[in-house]
Amino acid sequence: MNNNAQLNTDKMRHIARYLSYGWALVPLHHIGPNGCTCTRGTEVCPSAGKHPVYREWHAPLNLIHDMAGWHDRHWNVGIATGAPSGMWVLDYDPAAAERAGSAIETEVISIVQRLGTPHVLTGGQGNHWRFAMPADFEPTNRRGSLPAGLDVRGTGGQVVAPPSVSGKGAYVELSDAAPYVAPGWLLDMIRPAQRLLPTTGSTAAPAGWSPDPYQSRDSSGVPRSGGGGPDDRGQRYAAGAVRALLDQLAGAPEGTRNDTAFRVAARLVELGNAGWTDADQIAAGVPQATEALERLSRVFARRRRRGKRRPSEPTTPPPSSEPS
Repeated sequence: MNNNAQLNTDKMRHIARYLSYGWALVPLHHIGPNGCTCTRGTEVCPSAGKHPVYREWHAPLNLIHDMAGWHDRHWNVGIATGAPSGMWVLDYDPAAAERAGSAIETEVISIVQRLGTPHVLTGGQGNHWRFAMPADFEPTNRRGSLPAGLDVRGTGGQVVAPPSVSGKGAYVELSDAAPYVAPGWLLDMIRPAQRLLPTTGSTAAPAGWSPDPYQSRDSSGVPRSGGGGPDDRGQRYAAGAVRALLDQLAGAPEGTRNDTAFRVAARLVELGNAGWTDADQIAAGVPQATEALERLSRVFARRRRRGKRRPSEPTTPPPSSEPS
């Protein structure tokens, strides 16, 4: 058996095992005779062998859950992290840590030394640790207070998996252990700030909170004496909710911004319609809100034209979508 045949056989074994864990797989471009199989090639492709074949790879129809969906044995293997696979990944990039300076590099090394055996040696000689999803929040691709050189891949992200070969080198499995339970100190570093939005999804204002941002009212709707002024808690709640929504939009990874903008803009409209705040004031005061509302309109128009999602044709994503 030649080397290519052996590699493909090994790859299919890995794929079958990943699928048996219930992980959702992502087909990635691979390295061919002329470089990356995207239109850029190795010489100019910054993510050679690491980025998805399909632009809308995160769409449910483009994620692979069984062997029948793996159509090309040459594809590199990606794993959709976060909710689709029930685990998130900590990515250590030693080159990025070194570029950040000796103090940051020392901090990064002290963190990774406290973790168990990495699951993966990456093509860039870094490491991946897989962790089970925590009970109290959903990791995304935001690294929180982690220093440069450490990144998080959660919901909305994906990682290259062994035995893929990227433009930087081969990905090697160091441990086939199940995803670890993340230590509390690590979760504290990536846990988002407490959400200010109601978890029920209701847009109704709590009793006694006025649609008028400068006037508090009691449960019967009568203005409270002494209420009003810029310190009104209803106004502050609305402002905090808007900030949280716009943070979601700003932190959305490439390839998910349309869906995120759709949810953010819809929520902004709900807040305005429910009397929490004035949508015109939000849009006038915060450029990102205007962008979100404009994206909402564009997404609605596209979805009407499209009717329903279909698997995308293989395309080349923008350079900034580089996975780990």
